[in-house]
Amino acid sequence: MFLFDRKPGIFKRHRALFIWGIIILFVVLIVLIVVFAILPFVMVAGYAGFTMAETPEFCGYVCHNMKPYYDSYENSSHKGIRCAECHNEPGLLGFLKGTVLGAAKESYLYISGNYGKEPIVCDLTGKSCLREECHKIERLNEKEFIYEGITFSHSAHNKEMPGNLKLKCTSCHASDSLVHMKLTLSTCYLCHTDGMVKGTPENCLTCHKAEDIEKIKEFDHKGILKDKTSCSNCHKSSNGKEEVKQERCNLCHHLKPERKEEYTGPELHKVHTIDHTVDCVMCHGIIVHDFKITFSENCLDCHKTIKTLKTTRYRNRSFPHLRHKKVVKCDYCHSKKKETHGQLLIGSSSCRKCHHTQKKIECSKCHSIPNRIQNGLSIAGISGVEGYKTNTIDCKACHKKLTEANSLSRIKERCAKCHEDEYKDFVNEWQSQTLETIKEIEKNFKEAKAGKNSKAKKLIKEAQKLLYYVRADGSKGVHNPDYVEEILDKAKEKTDEALKLIKGSE
Repeated sequence: MFLFDRKPGIFKRHRALFIWGIIILFVVLIVLIVVFAILPFVMVAGYAGFTMAETPEFCGYVCHNMKPYYDSYENSSHKGIRCAECHNEPGLLGFLKGTVLGAAKESYLYISGNYGKEPIVCDLTGKSCLREECHKIERLNEKEFIYEGITFSHSAHNKEMPGNLKLKCTSCHASDSLVHMKLTLSTCYLCHTDGMVKGTPENCLTCHKAEDIEKIKEFDHKGILKDKTSCSNCHKSSNGKEEVKQERCNLCHHLKPERKEEYTGPELHKVHTIDHTVDCVMCHGIIVHDFKITFSENCLDCHKTIKTLKTTRYRNRSFPHLRHKKVVKCDYCHSKKKETHGQLLIGSSSCRKCHHTQKKIECSKCHSIPNRIQNGLSIAGISGVEGYKTNTIDCKACHKKLTEANSLSRIKERCAKCHEDEYKDFVNEWQSQTLETIKEIEKNFKEAKAGKNSKAKKLIKEAQKLLYYVRADGSKGVHNPDYVEEILDKAKEKTDEALKLIKGSE
Protein backbone atom coordinates (compact mmCIF):
# COMPACT_ATOMS: atom_id res chain seq x y z
CA MET A 1 0.00 0.00 0.00
CA PHE A 2 1.32 3.43 -0.91
CA LEU A 3 1.69 6.13 1.61
CA PHE A 4 -0.69 8.55 -0.10
CA ASP A 5 -3.35 5.89 0.01
CA ARG A 6 -3.70 6.29 3.92
CA LYS A 7 -6.88 8.04 5.32
CA PRO A 8 -6.41 11.50 7.02
CA GLY A 9 -6.64 11.55 10.92
CA ILE A 10 -9.49 13.05 13.01
CA PHE A 11 -7.47 16.20 13.80
CA LYS A 12 -6.94 16.87 10.08
CA ARG A 13 -10.55 16.20 9.28
CA HIS A 14 -11.87 18.54 12.14
CA ARG A 15 -8.95 20.87 12.54
CA ALA A 16 -11.13 24.01 12.51
CA LEU A 17 -13.30 22.72 15.34
CA PHE A 18 -10.32 21.89 17.47
CA ILE A 19 -8.85 25.34 16.93
CA TRP A 20 -12.13 27.09 17.91
CA GLY A 21 -12.54 24.79 20.93
CA ILE A 22 -9.07 25.69 22.14
CA ILE A 23 -9.80 29.40 21.61
CA ILE A 24 -13.14 29.21 23.49
CA LEU A 25 -11.59 27.21 26.31
CA PHE A 26 -8.81 29.76 26.58
CA VAL A 27 -11.30 32.66 26.61
CA VAL A 28 -13.47 30.94 29.27
CA LEU A 29 -10.39 30.25 31.34
CA ILE A 30 -9.30 33.88 31.08
CA VAL A 31 -12.85 35.04 32.03
CA LEU A 32 -12.96 32.68 35.02
CA ILE A 33 -9.57 33.84 36.19
CA VAL A 34 -10.67 37.48 35.88
CA VAL A 35 -14.06 36.82 37.58
CA PHE A 36 -12.62 34.87 40.50
CA ALA A 37 -9.91 37.44 40.88
CA ILE A 38 -12.27 40.42 40.87
CA LEU A 39 -15.46 38.88 42.40
CA PRO A 40 -14.20 38.93 46.00
CA PHE A 41 -13.34 42.59 45.63
CA VAL A 42 -16.77 43.25 44.08
CA MET A 43 -18.52 41.35 46.87
CA VAL A 44 -16.51 43.04 49.59
CA ALA A 45 -17.06 46.44 47.99
CA GLY A 46 -20.80 45.74 47.61
CA TYR A 47 -21.14 44.57 51.20
CA ALA A 48 -19.18 47.57 52.43
CA GLY A 49 -21.35 49.86 50.32
CA PHE A 50 -24.63 48.46 51.67
CA THR A 51 -23.26 48.43 55.21
CA MET A 52 -22.20 52.05 54.88
CA ALA A 53 -25.61 52.95 53.40
CA GLU A 54 -27.25 51.56 56.55
CA THR A 55 -25.19 53.71 58.93
CA PRO A 56 -26.74 56.83 60.53
CA GLU A 57 -23.80 58.94 59.32
CA PHE A 58 -24.51 58.03 55.67
CA CYS A 59 -28.20 58.92 56.10
CA GLY A 60 -27.36 62.15 57.89
CA TYR A 61 -24.59 63.53 55.69
CA VAL A 62 -25.04 61.95 52.23
CA CYS A 63 -28.86 62.08 52.13
CA HIS A 64 -29.17 65.74 53.05
CA ASN A 65 -32.97 65.53 53.24
CA MET A 66 -32.51 63.17 56.20
CA LYS A 67 -30.44 65.69 58.19
CA PRO A 68 -33.26 66.74 60.60
CA TYR A 69 -33.99 63.09 61.42
CA TYR A 70 -30.31 62.36 61.91
CA ASP A 71 -30.02 65.28 64.36
CA SER A 72 -33.01 64.00 66.34
CA TYR A 73 -31.47 60.52 66.31
CA GLU A 74 -28.27 61.94 67.81
CA ASN A 75 -30.33 63.31 70.74
CA SER A 76 -32.20 60.06 71.37
CA SER A 77 -31.66 56.91 73.43
CA HIS A 78 -31.27 54.96 70.15
CA LYS A 79 -28.00 56.69 69.31
CA GLY A 80 -25.45 54.09 68.23
CA ILE A 81 -27.99 51.75 66.61
CA ARG A 82 -27.86 51.43 62.81
CA CYS A 83 -30.89 52.89 61.00
CA ALA A 84 -31.55 49.63 59.13
CA GLU A 85 -31.93 47.65 62.37
CA CYS A 86 -35.16 49.52 63.04
CA HIS A 87 -36.32 50.63 59.59
CA ASN A 88 -35.77 47.23 57.92
CA GLU A 89 -37.80 44.20 58.89
CA PRO A 90 -35.69 41.28 60.15
CA GLY A 91 -34.37 38.85 57.52
CA LEU A 92 -33.16 38.93 53.90
CA LEU A 93 -36.54 40.05 52.57
CA GLY A 94 -36.51 43.02 54.90
CA PHE A 95 -32.98 43.92 53.77
CA LEU A 96 -33.92 43.80 50.07
CA LYS A 97 -37.14 45.72 50.65
CA GLY A 98 -35.57 48.44 52.79
CA THR A 99 -31.92 48.94 51.91
CA VAL A 100 -32.06 47.97 48.20
CA LEU A 101 -35.54 48.72 46.82
CA GLY A 102 -36.33 51.51 49.28
CA ALA A 103 -33.09 53.39 48.62
CA ALA A 104 -33.45 52.91 44.84
CA LYS A 105 -37.02 54.26 44.90
CA GLU A 106 -36.10 57.34 46.94
CA SER A 107 -33.07 58.02 44.74
CA TYR A 108 -35.25 57.81 41.61
CA LEU A 109 -37.86 60.16 43.09
CA TYR A 110 -35.17 62.65 44.08
CA ILE A 111 -33.37 62.58 40.69
CA SER A 112 -36.66 62.84 38.77
CA GLY A 113 -37.76 65.82 40.88
CA ASN A 114 -40.80 64.03 42.35
CA TYR A 115 -39.43 63.57 45.87
CA GLY A 116 -41.85 64.88 48.48
CA LYS A 117 -44.81 65.23 46.16
CA GLU A 118 -46.43 62.14 47.64
CA PRO A 119 -46.13 60.76 51.19
CA ILE A 120 -42.96 58.76 51.73
CA VAL A 121 -44.09 55.60 53.49
CA CYS A 122 -41.62 54.84 56.29
CA ASP A 123 -43.44 52.20 58.29
CA LEU A 124 -41.87 50.83 61.45
CA THR A 125 -43.50 47.53 62.24
CA GLY A 126 -43.44 45.98 65.68
CA LYS A 127 -41.22 43.18 64.38
CA SER A 128 -38.17 45.44 64.52
CA CYS A 129 -38.89 46.94 67.93
CA LEU A 130 -40.03 43.74 69.66
CA ARG A 131 -37.07 41.55 68.81
CA GLU A 132 -35.45 39.41 71.52
CA GLU A 133 -32.38 41.63 71.75
CA CYS A 134 -34.38 44.88 71.83
CA HIS A 135 -37.82 45.37 73.41
CA LYS A 136 -39.24 41.87 73.87
CA ILE A 137 -43.00 42.11 74.37
CA GLU A 138 -43.00 39.71 77.34
CA ARG A 139 -40.56 41.96 79.19
CA LEU A 140 -42.66 45.03 78.46
CA ASN A 141 -45.89 43.39 79.62
CA GLU A 142 -44.60 42.07 82.92
CA LYS A 143 -44.19 45.44 84.64
CA GLU A 144 -45.68 48.92 84.83
CA PHE A 145 -43.73 52.02 83.79
CA ILE A 146 -43.84 55.50 85.32
CA TYR A 147 -43.46 58.44 82.96
CA GLU A 148 -43.80 61.98 84.31
CA GLY A 149 -45.83 60.71 87.26
CA ILE A 150 -48.22 58.67 85.09
CA THR A 151 -48.42 54.89 85.35
CA PHE A 152 -48.40 53.08 82.01
CA SER A 153 -49.06 49.42 81.22
CA HIS A 154 -48.08 48.02 77.81
CA SER A 155 -50.32 44.97 78.26
CA ALA A 156 -53.42 47.18 78.54
CA HIS A 157 -52.55 48.89 75.24
CA ASN A 158 -51.63 45.79 73.23
CA LYS A 159 -55.32 44.95 72.87
CA GLU A 160 -57.66 46.28 70.22
CA MET A 161 -58.91 49.73 71.14
CA PRO A 162 -62.46 51.08 70.65
CA GLY A 163 -63.25 51.82 67.01
CA ASN A 164 -61.14 48.86 65.77
CA LEU A 165 -58.01 50.91 66.49
CA LYS A 166 -54.86 48.89 67.12
CA LEU A 167 -51.91 50.78 68.55
CA LYS A 168 -48.34 50.22 67.42
CA CYS A 169 -45.04 51.24 68.95
CA THR A 170 -44.94 54.42 66.86
CA SER A 171 -48.42 55.45 68.00
CA CYS A 172 -46.90 56.67 71.25
CA HIS A 173 -43.17 56.76 70.45
CA ALA A 174 -43.33 59.27 67.61
CA SER A 175 -40.55 60.50 65.32
CA ASP A 176 -40.25 63.88 66.98
CA SER A 177 -38.16 66.50 65.21
CA LEU A 178 -35.98 67.05 68.27
CA VAL A 179 -35.71 63.58 69.84
CA HIS A 180 -36.11 60.50 67.64
CA MET A 181 -38.73 57.97 68.84
CA LYS A 182 -39.54 60.10 71.86
CA LEU A 183 -42.55 59.15 73.98
CA THR A 184 -45.20 61.85 73.47
CA LEU A 185 -47.93 62.41 76.03
CA SER A 186 -49.95 64.22 73.37
CA THR A 187 -50.86 60.83 71.94
CA CYS A 188 -52.09 59.69 75.36
CA TYR A 189 -54.24 62.79 75.69
CA LEU A 190 -56.05 62.02 72.44
CA CYS A 191 -57.76 59.06 74.07
CA HIS A 192 -57.57 59.62 77.81
CA THR A 193 -58.74 63.23 78.12
CA ASP A 194 -61.83 62.85 75.96
CA GLY A 195 -64.69 62.73 78.45
CA MET A 196 -62.45 61.67 81.35
CA VAL A 197 -61.58 64.96 83.00
CA LYS A 198 -64.92 65.31 84.75
CA GLY A 199 -66.63 63.28 87.42
CA THR A 200 -65.19 61.31 90.31
CA PRO A 201 -61.44 60.75 90.76
CA GLU A 202 -61.72 57.18 89.40
CA ASN A 203 -61.35 58.63 85.90
CA CYS A 204 -58.15 60.48 86.76
CA LEU A 205 -56.82 57.54 88.78
CA THR A 206 -56.59 55.40 85.65
CA CYS A 207 -53.34 57.29 84.97
CA HIS A 208 -52.48 59.08 88.22
CA LYS A 209 -51.92 56.62 91.09
CA ALA A 210 -53.50 57.59 94.45
CA GLU A 211 -50.22 56.98 96.31
CA ASP A 212 -48.45 59.44 93.98
CA ILE A 213 -51.13 62.08 94.52
CA GLU A 214 -50.87 61.66 98.29
CA LYS A 215 -47.13 62.45 98.08
CA ILE A 216 -47.81 65.97 96.75
CA LYS A 217 -46.47 68.35 99.39
CA GLU A 218 -48.24 71.53 98.28
CA PHE A 219 -51.69 70.18 99.16
CA ASP A 220 -53.06 67.28 101.20
CA HIS A 221 -55.26 65.20 98.84
CA LYS A 222 -56.05 62.36 101.28
CA GLY A 223 -59.42 63.78 102.29
CA ILE A 224 -60.32 64.56 98.68
CA LEU A 225 -59.56 61.00 97.57
CA LYS A 226 -61.42 59.53 100.53
CA ASP A 227 -64.56 61.57 99.83
CA LYS A 228 -64.25 60.90 96.05
CA THR A 229 -64.54 64.59 95.35
CA SER A 230 -64.39 65.54 91.69
CA CYS A 231 -60.90 66.64 90.62
CA SER A 232 -62.47 69.19 88.28
CA ASN A 233 -63.71 71.16 91.31
CA CYS A 234 -60.17 72.49 91.77
CA HIS A 235 -58.39 71.58 88.52
CA LYS A 236 -59.89 73.26 85.49
CA SER A 237 -58.82 71.60 82.24
CA SER A 238 -57.75 73.82 79.36
CA ASN A 239 -57.66 71.03 76.78
CA GLY A 240 -60.38 70.13 74.33
CA LYS A 241 -61.01 67.44 71.79
CA GLU A 242 -58.83 68.10 68.74
CA GLU A 243 -60.61 67.69 65.43
CA VAL A 244 -58.58 66.71 62.37
CA LYS A 245 -58.43 69.64 59.97
CA GLN A 246 -58.17 69.35 56.20
CA GLU A 247 -54.96 71.40 56.27
CA ARG A 248 -53.19 68.53 58.04
CA CYS A 249 -54.24 66.10 55.30
CA ASN A 250 -52.83 68.45 52.67
CA LEU A 251 -49.38 68.32 54.28
CA CYS A 252 -48.93 64.84 52.81
CA HIS A 253 -51.63 64.51 50.13
CA HIS A 254 -50.90 67.69 48.18
CA LEU A 255 -50.27 66.07 44.77
CA LYS A 256 -53.67 64.38 44.73
CA PRO A 257 -55.73 66.22 47.33
CA GLU A 258 -57.81 63.85 49.49
CA ARG A 259 -60.97 65.09 51.17
CA LYS A 260 -61.28 63.61 54.63
CA GLU A 261 -65.07 64.00 54.44
CA GLU A 262 -65.08 61.19 51.90
CA TYR A 263 -63.92 58.69 54.53
CA THR A 264 -65.26 57.53 57.86
CA GLY A 265 -63.18 57.65 61.02
CA PRO A 266 -62.54 53.86 61.10
CA GLU A 267 -61.45 53.95 57.44
CA LEU A 268 -58.95 56.74 58.08
CA HIS A 269 -57.60 54.97 61.17
CA LYS A 270 -57.22 51.71 59.22
CA VAL A 271 -55.14 53.32 56.48
CA HIS A 272 -52.97 55.40 58.76
CA THR A 273 -52.53 53.32 61.94
CA ILE A 274 -53.09 49.70 60.82
CA ASP A 275 -51.88 49.57 57.19
CA HIS A 276 -49.18 52.16 57.93
CA THR A 277 -47.58 53.62 61.04
CA VAL A 278 -48.39 57.31 60.88
CA ASP A 279 -47.93 59.19 64.17
CA CYS A 280 -51.29 60.08 65.72
CA VAL A 281 -50.21 63.68 66.28
CA MET A 282 -49.42 64.06 62.57
CA CYS A 283 -53.17 64.25 61.96
CA HIS A 284 -54.60 65.32 65.30
CA GLY A 285 -52.02 67.95 66.18
CA ILE A 286 -50.53 68.67 69.59
CA ILE A 287 -52.92 68.45 72.53
CA VAL A 288 -51.98 70.03 75.86
CA HIS A 289 -53.43 68.39 78.95
CA ASP A 290 -53.11 71.31 81.34
CA PHE A 291 -54.96 71.49 84.64
CA LYS A 292 -54.89 74.92 86.20
CA ILE A 293 -55.56 75.03 89.93
CA THR A 294 -58.58 77.24 90.57
CA PHE A 295 -60.15 76.77 93.97
CA SER A 296 -63.86 77.26 94.28
CA GLU A 297 -65.01 80.26 96.27
CA ASN A 298 -67.37 77.96 98.13
CA CYS A 299 -65.24 75.59 100.23
CA LEU A 300 -68.17 73.22 100.66
CA ASP A 301 -68.04 72.36 96.94
CA CYS A 302 -65.06 70.19 97.79
CA HIS A 303 -65.31 69.65 101.54
CA LYS A 304 -68.81 68.25 101.54
CA THR A 305 -68.47 66.33 104.80
CA ILE A 306 -67.84 69.62 106.64
CA LYS A 307 -71.53 70.47 106.20
CA THR A 308 -72.45 67.93 108.88
CA LEU A 309 -69.22 67.88 110.93
CA LYS A 310 -70.37 68.63 114.47
CA THR A 311 -67.10 68.58 116.38
CA THR A 312 -63.36 68.31 115.69
CA ARG A 313 -60.15 68.41 117.73
CA TYR A 314 -58.35 71.67 118.39
CA ARG A 315 -55.48 71.94 120.88
CA ASN A 316 -56.54 68.77 122.68
CA ARG A 317 -60.07 70.04 123.03
CA SER A 318 -63.37 69.21 121.45
CA PHE A 319 -64.19 72.07 119.08
CA PRO A 320 -67.84 72.70 118.05
CA HIS A 321 -67.17 73.10 114.32
CA LEU A 322 -70.79 73.07 113.13
CA ARG A 323 -71.72 75.83 115.58
CA HIS A 324 -68.92 78.07 114.30
CA LYS A 325 -69.68 77.36 110.62
CA LYS A 326 -73.05 79.04 111.06
CA VAL A 327 -71.57 82.35 112.25
CA VAL A 328 -68.20 82.70 110.45
CA LYS A 329 -66.90 81.90 106.96
CA CYS A 330 -64.31 79.17 106.37
CA ASP A 331 -61.56 81.61 105.39
CA TYR A 332 -61.84 83.36 108.77
CA CYS A 333 -60.06 80.37 110.32
CA HIS A 334 -58.55 78.51 107.33
CA SER A 335 -56.21 79.68 104.57
CA LYS A 336 -57.44 79.65 100.95
CA LYS A 337 -54.00 80.24 99.43
CA LYS A 338 -52.52 77.51 97.24
CA GLU A 339 -49.35 77.12 99.33
CA THR A 340 -51.13 76.95 102.71
CA HIS A 341 -54.56 75.72 101.64
CA GLY A 342 -56.65 74.55 104.59
CA GLN A 343 -54.14 75.49 107.28
CA LEU A 344 -55.39 77.26 110.38
CA LEU A 345 -54.83 81.01 110.43
CA ILE A 346 -56.06 81.60 113.95
CA GLY A 347 -54.69 80.83 117.38
CA SER A 348 -55.93 81.08 120.94
CA SER A 349 -55.85 84.86 120.74
CA SER A 350 -58.41 84.73 117.91
CA CYS A 351 -60.74 82.67 120.08
CA ARG A 352 -60.37 85.13 122.94
CA LYS A 353 -61.34 88.05 120.72
CA CYS A 354 -64.84 86.65 120.48
CA HIS A 355 -65.39 84.52 123.54
CA HIS A 356 -63.49 86.45 126.22
CA THR A 357 -65.07 89.80 125.41
CA GLN A 358 -68.64 88.70 126.13
CA LYS A 359 -70.32 90.03 129.24
CA LYS A 360 -71.60 86.62 130.31
CA ILE A 361 -69.06 83.88 129.78
CA GLU A 362 -69.77 80.23 130.45
CA CYS A 363 -66.23 78.81 130.44
CA SER A 364 -67.49 75.22 130.52
CA LYS A 365 -68.91 75.53 126.99
CA CYS A 366 -65.41 75.65 125.53
CA HIS A 367 -63.29 74.30 128.37
CA SER A 368 -65.42 71.34 129.37
CA ILE A 369 -62.55 69.08 130.49
CA PRO A 370 -60.84 71.70 132.73
CA ASN A 371 -64.30 72.42 134.17
CA ARG A 372 -64.92 68.73 134.99
CA ILE A 373 -61.49 68.25 136.59
CA GLN A 374 -61.57 71.50 138.58
CA ASN A 375 -65.04 70.70 139.93
CA GLY A 376 -64.35 67.00 140.55
CA LEU A 377 -66.88 65.64 138.03
CA SER A 378 -66.54 62.04 136.77
CA ILE A 379 -64.34 61.32 133.74
CA ALA A 380 -63.94 58.05 131.84
CA GLY A 381 -65.71 56.04 134.53
CA ILE A 382 -63.68 57.50 137.39
CA SER A 383 -65.78 59.06 140.11
CA GLY A 384 -64.79 62.66 140.63
CA VAL A 385 -62.53 63.88 143.43
CA GLU A 386 -63.43 67.23 144.93
CA GLY A 387 -60.57 69.61 145.03
CA TYR A 388 -59.86 72.63 147.17
CA LYS A 389 -62.72 75.16 146.93
CA THR A 390 -64.55 72.94 144.43
CA ASN A 391 -67.76 74.63 143.23
CA THR A 392 -66.99 77.68 145.39
CA ILE A 393 -64.83 79.68 142.97
CA ASP A 394 -65.11 80.11 139.22
CA CYS A 395 -62.45 80.31 136.49
CA LYS A 396 -62.34 84.11 136.55
CA ALA A 397 -61.14 84.08 140.12
CA CYS A 398 -57.69 82.95 138.91
CA HIS A 399 -57.83 83.90 135.24
CA LYS A 400 -58.49 87.60 135.54
CA LYS A 401 -57.09 88.89 132.24
CA LEU A 402 -59.22 86.82 129.90
CA THR A 403 -58.21 88.76 126.79
CA GLU A 404 -54.55 87.75 127.27
CA ALA A 405 -52.83 84.40 127.12
CA ASN A 406 -52.39 82.42 130.33
CA SER A 407 -49.31 83.28 132.37
CA LEU A 408 -47.96 80.91 135.05
CA SER A 409 -46.44 83.78 137.03
CA ARG A 410 -49.78 85.58 137.02
CA ILE A 411 -51.55 82.44 138.28
CA LYS A 412 -49.02 82.13 141.12
CA GLU A 413 -49.69 85.74 142.07
CA ARG A 414 -53.41 84.99 142.23
CA CYS A 415 -52.70 82.01 144.52
CA ALA A 416 -50.59 84.15 146.85
CA LYS A 417 -53.21 86.87 146.93
CA CYS A 418 -55.75 84.55 148.55
CA HIS A 419 -53.28 82.22 150.33
CA GLU A 420 -49.75 82.43 151.65
CA ASP A 421 -46.65 82.87 149.47
CA GLU A 422 -45.84 79.19 149.95
CA TYR A 423 -48.66 78.38 147.54
CA LYS A 424 -46.44 79.59 144.71
CA ASP A 425 -44.18 76.62 145.47
CA PHE A 426 -47.20 74.31 145.60
CA VAL A 427 -47.91 75.14 141.97
CA ASN A 428 -44.38 74.03 141.00
CA GLU A 429 -44.70 70.82 143.03
CA TRP A 430 -48.09 69.90 141.52
CA GLN A 431 -46.86 70.45 137.97
CA SER A 432 -43.50 68.68 138.38
CA GLN A 433 -45.18 65.66 140.01
CA THR A 434 -47.76 65.51 137.20
CA LEU A 435 -45.10 65.72 134.46
CA GLU A 436 -42.97 63.03 136.14
CA THR A 437 -45.90 60.59 136.26
CA ILE A 438 -46.79 61.35 132.63
CA LYS A 439 -43.19 60.57 131.65
CA GLU A 440 -43.37 57.15 133.37
CA ILE A 441 -46.64 56.32 131.62
CA GLU A 442 -45.25 57.33 128.22
CA LYS A 443 -42.26 55.04 128.82
CA ASN A 444 -44.68 52.16 129.36
CA PHE A 445 -46.46 53.08 126.11
CA LYS A 446 -43.19 52.67 124.16
CA GLU A 447 -42.42 49.30 125.76
CA ALA A 448 -45.93 48.02 125.11
CA LYS A 449 -45.95 48.91 121.39
CA ALA A 450 -44.33 45.63 120.33
CA GLY A 451 -46.93 43.53 122.13
CA LYS A 452 -49.71 41.64 120.30
CA ASN A 453 -51.85 40.70 123.31
CA SER A 454 -55.40 41.92 122.66
CA LYS A 455 -56.21 42.50 126.35
CA ALA A 456 -52.98 44.47 126.76
CA LYS A 457 -53.84 46.59 123.75
CA LYS A 458 -57.22 47.41 125.28
CA LEU A 459 -55.59 48.46 128.57
CA ILE A 460 -53.10 50.68 126.72
CA LYS A 461 -55.94 52.33 124.80
CA GLU A 462 -57.81 53.07 128.04
CA ALA A 463 -54.64 54.50 129.62
CA GLN A 464 -54.07 56.74 126.58
CA LYS A 465 -57.60 58.08 126.94
CA LEU A 466 -57.00 58.97 130.60
CA LEU A 467 -53.71 60.66 129.72
CA TYR A 468 -55.52 62.67 127.04
CA TYR A 469 -57.89 64.14 129.67
CA VAL A 470 -54.98 65.27 131.83
CA ARG A 471 -53.27 66.95 128.87
CA ALA A 472 -56.51 68.54 127.67
CA ASP A 473 -56.96 70.05 131.14
CA GLY A 474 -53.86 72.13 130.44
CA SER A 475 -53.04 73.03 134.06
CA LYS A 476 -50.62 70.10 134.68
CA GLY A 477 -52.43 69.29 137.91
CA VAL A 478 -53.07 72.79 139.29
CA HIS A 479 -56.85 72.75 138.73
CA ASN A 480 -57.35 69.75 141.02
CA PRO A 481 -54.09 68.04 142.13
CA ASP A 482 -55.78 65.13 143.94
CA TYR A 483 -58.09 64.31 141.03
CA VAL A 484 -55.29 64.55 138.41
CA GLU A 485 -53.12 62.30 140.60
CA GLU A 486 -55.88 59.69 140.77
CA ILE A 487 -56.42 59.79 136.99
CA LEU A 488 -52.70 59.32 136.32
CA ASP A 489 -52.42 56.56 138.92
CA LYS A 490 -55.25 54.73 137.18
CA ALA A 491 -53.51 55.19 133.78
CA LYS A 492 -50.18 53.91 135.19
CA GLU A 493 -51.94 50.95 136.75
CA LYS A 494 -53.39 49.99 133.38
CA THR A 495 -50.02 50.31 131.57
CA ASP A 496 -48.24 48.24 134.25
CA GLU A 497 -50.85 45.51 133.91
CA ALA A 498 -50.53 45.63 130.10
CA LEU A 499 -46.74 45.16 130.33
CA LYS A 500 -47.19 42.13 132.60
CA LEU A 501 -49.58 40.54 130.10
CA ILE A 502 -47.18 41.20 127.21
CA LYS A 503 -44.17 39.76 129.04
CA GLY A 504 -46.22 36.76 130.18
CA SER A 505 -47.29 35.94 126.59
CA GLU A 506 -43.72 36.05 125.19
